Amino acid sequence: MLVLSEIVGWCESASSTTAAAGATTFLALTDISSETLLPLPTPQEPAEDEDGVHSGDLFVRGWRAALRETSSTTAAHTQLAAWLDTPKLSDEQVLPVVAAVLRGNLSQAGAAEILVGSPGTSALGRARRKELLDQLLAEQGPALSAASASAPGPGSAGDLATA
Repeated sequence: MLVLSEIVGWCESASSTTAAAGATTFLALTDISSETLLPLPTPQEPAEDEDGVHSGDLFVRGWRAALRETSSTTAAHTQLAAWLDTPKLSDEQVLPVVAAVLRGNLSQAGAAEILVGSPGTSALGRARRKELLDQLLAEQGPALSAASASAPGPGSAGDLATA
C-alpha cells in the first residue's frame, strides 16, 4: 500500500511532468491484463493500513488523477472499463471503486462510455454497468427530486412563455 500511496502522490503532483509519470505508472499497475496488477482489498481483508489509509480511497484518487491527466485520459477510460468487464475482480472489489471514481464526475468526457460500454462488453460487464448506473441514479434521485420540486412549474411566474 505504501507503493500505491507514493504513486498516487505523484499523480496528484503540481508538477505536470511528475503527474504524467504518476498517471502512467498508476495505469501500468492497474492494468487488468498485466501480471503487475496491484491487489485490491477483498471483502474479508481490512481496507486500511496501520496509518488508517484506505486502499480503496487511494485507487479512487489514482483513477481520478489518471482521468484528469490529458496524456492518460483515453487509456484510463479504457482500463477502468476493462475493470468492469473482467472476472479477475469481484463485484465487491470493482463496483465501489468505479462508483466513487464516477460520482460527481458524470459530466466528464468518457464517463458515459464507461457506463454504457462497447459492442465487445462482456455479459459480466453489462450486468456491472447496469448495477453501477442504478446505484448512481439512485444517489442522484433525492437531489433531482429536490431540484425539480424547487423549479418553477409551467404557468408560474418563472415561466417565460407566459411573459
